[in-house]
Amino acid sequence: MEHGSGGIAEAFPYLLALAAARTPAILHLPELSAAWAKKALDLGPQGLMFPMIESPSAAELAVSFCHFPPRGVRRSVHTVVRASTYGIDDGYLARVDKKMHYKKMCVRLMLPEEISLVTCPPDYAYDKFTRSIF
Repeated sequence: MEHGSGGIAEAFPYLLALAAARTPAILHLPELSAAWAKKALDLGPQGLMFPMIESPSAAELAVSFCHFPPRGVRRSVHTVVRASTYGIDDGYLARVDKKMHYKKMCVRLMLPEEISLVTCPPDYAYDKFTRSIF
């Protein structure tokens, strides 16, 4: 979604096809914004990749978009979106934070001490998919 003409509507059929093949999907967002994160998460991917993370505060902001309060700022409409099987999945809210993977994309060279500030559990790079995502 970051590079190319595709957006949320175009990503949906790809997510359906990947789910049918039991293949995890990670959506690459075009910008660091709550609106893009919410729309993408509602489609039900197994992960998101955030671009342009250049500071610890940007990393914290990206992660906050993905978590429900009190850990983040994401609002719950889980009964009407694909991510929760349109409300059929009663356990969605209880396990969503454990199953989602987030990747933060740094766009500048960082000092070693800076890297540790933007990557931490449960970061995608830290986990390396050690847990089942289905």
